[in-house]
Amino acid sequence: CKPTVPFCAFVCDTQDVTFGGQILSWMEQCARIASVRISKMNMVMASVENVAFLNSSRVGEVVTVRARVNAVFRSSLEVGVRVEAEDPLSGTWRYCNRAYFTFVLTKADRRRGAALPVIECADDTDLRRMADARSRRERRSARSRRHRRSSTSSLSGLSDCS
Repeated sequence: CKPTVPFCAFVCDTQDVTFGGQILSWMEQCARIASVRISKMNMVMASVENVAFLNSSRVGEVVTVRARVNAVFRSSLEVGVRVEAEDPLSGTWRYCNRAYFTFVLTKADRRRGAALPVIECADDTDLRRMADARSRRERRSARSRRHRRSSTSSLSGLSDCS
C-alpha cells in the first residue's frame, strides 16, 4: 500500500505541522489495506507499537505512507508502516514516522477455521523483517502474560465498597 496525500490546512496545527493523530490515522488505513490484501479477509487491528515521530511534515508537502507485511502467524500478522514527506519544490524527502501494527482475524473467521496464507521471503531483508517481527511478537506475548497475572492479583486485594 502506498497512498500519497497532499497536505491541507485542516490536518495541521497553527505551525503548519501535521497533527500526530492524522498521521496515525493514515498509517492505520494503509496498514489495514496491506493486511487485507495479504489475507483476503477482514482483519481488525489488535495493537500498534514502536510509534516514532522522527520528523514533522508540513502544509504543502506530499506525504507518502508505505506499508509492508513483515510476518504472518496463525491468526495474526504484523505490518510495518513508514511515512515520508517530500518538498515538491526541492524534491527532497524526509523519513518522518514509523510504527508496527498487528492485525488479527475476526472471531467469526477464527471460529470457521480460516487460515492466513504463508508469505515467502524473497531476500535477506525479508528474513530480517520476519525475525524482527517474531521477536516483537514474543515480547508482546510476554507483556500480555505479565499484565494478566498482575491485573488478576491486584483485583484480589480489592474490597466491596457497598
